[in-house]
Amino acid sequence: MTDFTAHDGTATPGNGTTPAANADALSLPEAIAHWAVLQPDALAIITTTGRLTYRELSARVVSLAGSLSANGVEAGDSVVVTPSGRMDMLAAVAAAMSIGAVPVPMSGVDHEVVAVARDCEAALVVADAGRCGRLADVIRDDSTRPDGWSGEDGVMVRPDEAPGMLIYTSGTTAGWRRGVMVSRAALTASVRALSDLFDMGPATREMVLAPLHHSFGLTRCRAVLHAGGTLVVQEGAFAPASACMAMETFGCTVLSAQPSVLATLVQQYGPILASRGRSLRRIVTGTMPLASAHRERLLDLMPHVQVTMVYGLSEATHFSILNMRAEPGRLESVGRPIAGNDVLIAGRDGTPVPGGWVGHILIRTPVLASGYWRRESAWQERLRDGWFDTGDIGRLDRDGYLYVIGRDDDLINVGGEKIAPAEIEDQLAPLLKGAACAVCGVLDPDGIQGWIPVLFVEGHSAPSAREVADHLRDRVAEFKIPAVVRAIPLLPRTSSGKVIRRSLAMLAG
Repeated sequence: MTDFTAHDGTATPGNGTTPAANADALSLPEAIAHWAVLQPDALAIITTTGRLTYRELSARVVSLAGSLSANGVEAGDSVVVTPSGRMDMLAAVAAAMSIGAVPVPMSGVDHEVVAVARDCEAALVVADAGRCGRLADVIRDDSTRPDGWSGEDGVMVRPDEAPGMLIYTSGTTAGWRRGVMVSRAALTASVRALSDLFDMGPATREMVLAPLHHSFGLTRCRAVLHAGGTLVVQEGAFAPASACMAMETFGCTVLSAQPSVLATLVQQYGPILASRGRSLRRIVTGTMPLASAHRERLLDLMPHVQVTMVYGLSEATHFSILNMRAEPGRLESVGRPIAGNDVLIAGRDGTPVPGGWVGHILIRTPVLASGYWRRESAWQERLRDGWFDTGDIGRLDRDGYLYVIGRDDDLINVGGEKIAPAEIEDQLAPLLKGAACAVCGVLDPDGIQGWIPVLFVEGHSAPSAREVADHLRDRVAEFKIPAVVRAIPLLPRTSSGKVIRRSLAMLAG
């Protein structure tokens, strides 16, 4: 049967000590204010640089909201939020929400931040003090900016139906990001689902190592703050040994991280993770490939911990769930749909395929986004008679477990970040001086990032990997820089001239 609804049923009781008093029905700033009244001195956020109680966090949100209003931000305006500090990121997101503005959390090089700010027609960009000057310089030097972009205050736009948040995808087949419009209803539904699944409450103390500009990491943070729990986050680059120490020091009960981070912890810091993570009750991760050896090692290292995988995407934060310890025979799957969600395996035209057959993964869920910002046609292309096409290819087994086989496009998943090859290829044109090239993804031989980008240059010579990296470093994010560069006499192409990237991936092995 290809239409299936199920519930994981694996919540670990005892994480919460008092009911959330319907805090999961509030907006994020309302929930913070709610807990600031009920438990003002309880810790809301702990970082490597400081900590905030709920009273202090609420005061910071109110102060930032006042600053946004003083700078002309009004309800419905988009506000790009890109400070390097995670504490500042969360406070700024909540502050924008509190005045009815639309937060746009993101990370990237200056040109990418400006491009997103221009795309969402941001009224303001919230960034570190030192970076603001650089961003202003990029805006002034950007000859492609449209009429009306002032370079000082941004473009003021008041859409009639603003989303609750914009999450930009990290890559598309078109070569640039899309702004995923997440409605206020979907934001509320995602928090409620996580609260129900994981029994979250004030006693929850969760270390979030996932990026906060991703829906996975940010949703985990929102759920903890809605529950009145304590967030533990690292400032700066991921530091494995420091993270393990913090788990013990702060008595973390939950660890959430992308699979690449878990692979690093297991492969290089396994004994430290096991000894320092004794207070953990659950580990939650996303659905980028985690090598089977790493999964098995993690389960062996942490026999007292429930290891949970959540399948989702920017357009639908979390859809299915797998308790790895309770279902050891299903480790290759992404579990079964969360209660209230439906999945359908279908052909390209949306017609259901027989049970067990491989096809497109279509979903229905209350956490589904409402569309792509100013790209309605692109959104409509993903809809199939009330279902949303995830872009993933997979199958359902007879018990309703979902298996993801791959993608129906050329996106490369590097540590949970998506790369559109065309974006990298376009940036390489000046360096390659007309030589044809193609970027494809291959499995990371170290089993850490899932996939890594490889560059093929048509001809008998190619620039070195260092030359490519030096050329791209100020043009794209670091994770998009090809790890390997190879020359190839002729790129494999279809009869219409399209590069066959899957064939290239085989040559890269």
